[in-house]
Amino acid sequence: MNQPLYRSKPRIPRWAKALLIVAAVVAPALWMTHDILQTQGTQCQVCVSFKGRQNCRSAQGPSKDECVRTGTDNACATITSGMTEIIQCTQSMPSSIDFFSSNEMPLR
Repeated sequence: MNQPLYRSKPRIPRWAKALLIVAAVVAPALWMTHDILQTQGTQCQVCVSFKGRQNCRSAQGPSKDECVRTGTDNACATITSGMTEIIQCTQSMPSSIDFFSSNEMPLR
């Protein structure tokens, strides 16, 4: 007859809480790493000339168009200043584009 009117919630042990927190942090990191490593795609080197300056950058993308776009954006980022110049540079034609297999990719 002397039973409490409420039931206390079962407590989750500290080790279980810690395990859940670690899993919540590690799982997305593992997923992103796996996703990056599985993306083979196309590898290229793009050279851009803009207002007398030239820069070449290596890039990787799921398609040739994406690879060229990424390489162009990266090359233009270091030879321009301000949004107007970046837009003008990225919309111009690259001076050279070379595609590579994964073991030939130049390091830059």
